Amino acid sequence: MNELARRREYSTETLAKLRDRLSEASKIAANKACVYATGSLGRLKASEHSDLDLFIAGRSEKIPRSDGSGEEFGPKNLLNHLDEICVQAELITRSRELGFPEFSGDGRYLDHHSIYEFTNTLGTEKDDVANTFTARLLLLLESKPLLL
Repeated sequence: MNELARRREYSTETLAKLRDRLSEASKIAANKACVYATGSLGRLKASEHSDLDLFIAGRSEKIPRSDGSGEEFGPKNLLNHLDEICVQAELITRSRELGFPEFSGDGRYLDHHSIYEFTNTLGTEKDDVANTFTARLLLLLESKPLLL
């Protein structure tokens, strides 16, 4: 088997192991958010020395104003902050169990972005600062879902 075929097989097996072990995160995120792998794993070119690059993309809903005007406030994430922490905790635990290196920047990029953020930061200075540009491009170009 050539090296590219071996890496594809390794990546596919690793993604399956991760999906199987994320049962609690899967329940918490159901219909609220997805988790996707990017980088070498997303390209199916990972090796035993690869790190794990993950993003959380969540749904949100607009909140009606309490004054009855029919207008809406900005979005509210369906995956609330405490549930986001629980999902991140399981991602960290399973990553360690599978022997991946620690997440870059002490987990700084293991972040939850809403689809609203993906679309409403387009072309703004916040797009770079909030890392939504990178998260959005990697989602489109080289991602594999872990949780849907």
